[in-house]
Amino acid sequence: MDSTPSSATGPAFTQVQLTGPADAVARLMETLSGVSEVIFGPVLQPGRGGDVSCTAQVVTHPSPEPLAESQTVSVTVQAVFEVEAGTLRELPGAEAAQHVEESVAAAVSALPGVRRASSRFVSAVGLPAARE
Repeated sequence: MDSTPSSATGPAFTQVQLTGPADAVARLMETLSGVSEVIFGPVLQPGRGGDVSCTAQVVTHPSPEPLAESQTVSVTVQAVFEVEAGTLRELPGAEAAQHVEESVAAAVSALPGVRRASSRFVSAVGLPAARE
């Protein structure tokens, strides 16, 4: 991963190489573009193993000035939480994922001053059993 600031006050670019099966690279490209400003290079045709390759540059903008008190602000947060065993048995199914998204958005909407909230289900990964 390379990180290159374009100037002292301009955006920074972090470059990553995406390589893998075409559908996996496409899903990753879609996910990256949904959470950040990304500049994608061309997708190179499959090689001998069938993998495609693409370069992505993630753009990070500086925040040079404090926010004005009268300014509306867009805040992006990534949250990770554990749920009790058996609580969301249908994950990662679409209906259970939608339930998680709606629940998180409702919880964030309850915070003071929040005008609108949305969330996006990213993944559900089983944790190893706790050791005794």
